[in-house]
Amino acid sequence: MHSVYFVLVPVQDKKEEAESAINRAENWLTTNNFASDNNGFYGSSKADWFEMGGRWSGIFTEMSLPKAKLEKFDAEVKEIEKKHGEIWTETAKKYKGGSKEWIEAYPKLDKAKQEELVACWKKHFPKVGYAPPIARKGSFTFEGFPRKDSDDAIKMTLALFKRWKSEYGKQGTFNENGSEFVSFDENECGDEGLVRDLKFKDVKDKWVVVVDYHY
Repeated sequence: MHSVYFVLVPVQDKKEEAESAINRAENWLTTNNFASDNNGFYGSSKADWFEMGGRWSGIFTEMSLPKAKLEKFDAEVKEIEKKHGEIWTETAKKYKGGSKEWIEAYPKLDKAKQEELVACWKKHFPKVGYAPPIARKGSFTFEGFPRKDSDDAIKMTLALFKRWKSEYGKQGTFNENGSEFVSFDENECGDEGLVRDLKFKDVKDKWVVVVDYHY
């Protein structure tokens, strides 16, 4: 199973970019046995493996957009998913799953779907430069979504913090009490807790980095 996790990373300086924060978060998790058997903060590892962003790549961009517009976008996405689901079903009937023909057809079908999702996103959010989070899932890699100019590490505004806490403080695929976070300080000392217990002062002057982990 997969779960979302957040890492609070102290800002090094005003010029630091998201890519640096993501790298630092990943290094801290790796060093502290988040998904290995090398001791550290987590002792017995929390995950089998993890990636930065992953299935939750782009959630901060989504949360910064008006809910009414997102609802319209989501409605169109459902229609796109339905249409392509039917195309995939017909293709599966035509070719046996696992056959050479199916293996060759799959990436073409996936690409067509991703292109339609991106076009839909651009129609609803023409000024948002990032790819829609839902269209990133077809490009799954253990390295995650490209880190340069990434939106998977952000500095919270008060408005975004409230929305993040309301959405992720109440739900969690691993923890029924809500999503979890870990915060580390300048001395690399860690402190784990629940998003629902955070206050805005806790994330001020910190990057919030999103992680997808498998357990």
